[in-house]
Amino acid sequence: MEKLEIPRYHPLAKAARIEGTIRVSVLLTEAGSVQDIKIEAESKYRQARSLFGAPVEDAIRHASFRTGCSAAAVNFTFHFVLATGGGTTTVFYGNPNVFWILAEPAVWQP
Repeated sequence: MEKLEIPRYHPLAKAARIEGTIRVSVLLTEAGSVQDIKIEAESKYRQARSLFGAPVEDAIRHASFRTGCSAAAVNFTFHFVLATGGGTTTVFYGNPNVFWILAEPAVWQP
């Protein structure tokens, strides 16, 4: 992986306090472009797949892959987690290709 724009925490997911994990398997062509993407969602909320899956797929499709990854399968894990106290979205990286996207939950005001 040379370049990947981290997907944002969906505003509706923040408002509904939805968390989830998106696991992605990407099959690359000989030229290193995306040939196929398989996405699995893990969450106690069924909406997690649609709220997190589409932005993750978009990020993967626009990513740049190293030429050494050509004709390979590459796996990614994105954990979308709500956390209080930060005020902004924070991203943590782990190896290999594991990301934690932490966001402040939406505040309801009467």
